[in-house]
Amino acid sequence: MPFQCKMTPGKGLWAAYKCAIDGAPSLHYCKKMPAKKKCLLHANCQGEPLRELLLLSAPFAAECDITHYTNYLREEIPATVLAGCDLFLYQRLVSKWEELSSSALLSRLNARAERLCLPNMFFKGLWPFWVNDGPMDFSDALLEKLLAAGAEKPEILKLYLHGDIRRFANLDQTLADTFQQEEEKERLCCVRTLPLVKEFWKSEMLFHTCNHPGKRLLAFVADSVLKRLGYPPLRPEDLAGYQPEYANFDLPFHPVMAAHHGLGYGGTGYEFNVFGRPMDFGRYVSRYIEARRQGVRGPEFLAFLQLV
Repeated sequence: MPFQCKMTPGKGLWAAYKCAIDGAPSLHYCKKMPAKKKCLLHANCQGEPLRELLLLSAPFAAECDITHYTNYLREEIPATVLAGCDLFLYQRLVSKWEELSSSALLSRLNARAERLCLPNMFFKGLWPFWVNDGPMDFSDALLEKLLAAGAEKPEILKLYLHGDIRRFANLDQTLADTFQQEEEKERLCCVRTLPLVKEFWKSEMLFHTCNHPGKRLLAFVADSVLKRLGYPPLRPEDLAGYQPEYANFDLPFHPVMAAHHGLGYGGTGYEFNVFGRPMDFGRYVSRYIEARRQGVRGPEFLAFLQLV
C-alpha cells in the first residue's frame, strides 16, 4: 500500500492531507511508507539487463531503487552512496582493480547492507579463437594470424571456411577449460549458472557472444536473486517480449563447432542475427577481413558490421 492513513482530529492544518478513501475525499493525516531500499549493482555489461529484469518484478520495484555502476568503465561509486546502500549486488573484481576491487568496495559499505556476489557469465565453447586483446572487438586469433602472415582474402576464406579448424584449436579442451573456469568463478557466487549452461548449450544458443548471456540465463540469475531476497520469481507475462539490448548481435561461429559438438543450431548455412540482418559465418568472416584491411579498430567493428 502506498500510504498508511489515520483520522487526525485536532492535528492542525500542517498535518492534514486530502486522501481518497473508498472513492470519497476526506481529510486525513497520512504517514508515508519508509523510503525505498537503495540497491547498488556493480557489474559489467550483464548488469544493465539484470537491473531491467529485477525491476520487472513489481514487488521488488515497489521496495527498491537500483543503480548500475559499470565496473569495466571504472565508474566511481561515491562514498555517500556506499554508506547509504541497503543491498549490494556485485560481480567479483580482484585486487588489481584497486579502489574498485570487490574487497575495497565491501570494506566501505555500511554494516547493515546485504551483499550478494553475482556470476560474471562467460562461455568460449563456441568461439575457440576469440581473444580480448586483439586490434578490434571480438578479434579472432586465427584470422589475425593469417592476416599478419600477409595472406590474401581468397586464400584466407578458403583456408578458414573450408579447411579443418581443428588443426589449430583443440575444441574439446577449449570447452573443458571454459567449464572449469566458470566452475571456479562461481564458487563465491549466490547463484550457479554452469549447471544450466551444461544442460542447454547444445540445444539452445545461450550466449549472444562469449560474454553476453541470453534471456534464459539472465532471467535465471534475476529469479535467483529475487528468491534470496524473499520475492517471488518473475512471471511469464513479466518476461514476455523482453530481450537485453545486446541481443541484436549474435557473434557468428564456425559451422564445424556444430558438427563437432552435435549442436542443434549453427551448422552450415545457419544465419545469425547481426544487427537485424541475417548473416552466415562466411559472410561474417568476409566482413571481418574487410574491416581489418580498412584499419577498423576497437568498437568501430560493430559499427562497420551495421553499415557495410
